[in-house]
Amino acid sequence: MRTFVTDQDIQALIDGQLNDDDAELVMLYISDKSWARQRYFELQAQKDSIINFFMHH
Repeated sequence: MRTFVTDQDIQALIDGQLNDDDAELVMLYISDKSWARQRYFELQAQKDSIINFFMHH
């Protein structure tokens, strides 16, 4: 994992596609950077909406 985090890294975290070490690094980055934290919340809400949609249709 690089020392910086991209939008794609945050998406991978939400989708459970990172190993434990990389997930921990991304979570630490998210806790430190407001843009990453905001993006995490946006992507998590989007994923929750998609799951909710398919569960009810």
